[in-house]
Amino acid sequence: PTDDETCSRLGSAYGRLGDPEREMATYDAVVASRPHCWQPYWWIANAHYRRGHVTASIRAFREMVLRAPDLYRGYSNLGGLLVLDGDYGAAIDTLKRSLALHPTKSAFDNLGTAYFNSGRIDETVGTYNQAFQIGLAEYDSWLNIGDAYFFLHGEKHQAAEAYAQAIRLGREQMRIRSE
Repeated sequence: PTDDETCSRLGSAYGRLGDPEREMATYDAVVASRPHCWQPYWWIANAHYRRGHVTASIRAFREMVLRAPDLYRGYSNLGGLLVLDGDYGAAIDTLKRSLALHPTKSAFDNLGTAYFNSGRIDETVGTYNQAFQIGLAEYDSWLNIGDAYFFLHGEKHQAAEAYAQAIRLGREQMRIRSE
């Protein structure tokens, strides 16, 4: 019962077999026996997310970061879900916390999106540019910065260059996936 790997795999197996109630019961049993542990909340959050239950996933991620306040991935995932849910102020604060702990491309991308959706023009472009410094620039990153240049800055030339790069990388990704 204290083997997290086994509990995680057992719950996941139930989920893959189409029995979400037993999956959640498995995770809930771990929470009941060890309420101080953060891992079962991670599993619960992901299970809810896979089923499209964003609010429940956010709740579980919030419980997780209470138990693991230095785990950047928890804040990054929570922040991404808050962006998805349209709670941009909370998303910005949460993603900044994640980035302070450990900068990642994903957290910068989500923070840029939160700024974009909040109309915070200057922060949007700067944040998307920081994402390029951290990780591999993929087609979605170029699309994001193209949108920021076009919609927020009115810089059509820079937007066109970013969109062209997004198309090139997107086509390359299509070719790789089709092989």
